[in-house]
Amino acid sequence: LHDLLRQFGTEKLEPRANDDLMRRMAEYYLSFARRNQKRYDVLHGEWGNFLAAMRAAHQRASWQLVLDFAEVLGEAWFTRARFTDAGLGYELARDAARQAENMPALAHLLNRYARACIEQGDYAQAINKLDESARLPGPLHDPRVQADRQYLLGWVAFEQGELEEAHG
Repeated sequence: LHDLLRQFGTEKLEPRANDDLMRRMAEYYLSFARRNQKRYDVLHGEWGNFLAAMRAAHQRASWQLVLDFAEVLGEAWFTRARFTDAGLGYELARDAARQAENMPALAHLLNRYARACIEQGDYAQAINKLDESARLPGPLHDPRVQADRQYLLGWVAFEQGELEEAHG
């Protein structure tokens, strides 16, 4: 939707109707992404809509919807090298997981977020996300999350030429 047309429509809607419309839009795009998550040619024209739908869900505190988007789009973001989109999506999902107090999801998302940072060469930000994951309260996640974290730390060390650290 053109931005001016969207603004006009938003002004004409009652706040409650607008909330319902935005929720339905987010649910539509999540359903679309689920149905087509491995059909990258179909997803291609919708990247902006997916992020807009995630933002709409986030603004309405639909935390599970935001987390579902991150899960459904994760593979496509990496396969199609949409690392900036991944970072934006994982930032929204990280906040959603915190708000929902879903620590297992948060640990997984932080690893994925770190990977997006590594893919863009932002190693300091990747380390920041991995350190955040390590500081989560409660027992430290499942073994797969721990293994992913160690792998990503090794990847950063290797990329920075710290071969001893990467090997260990």
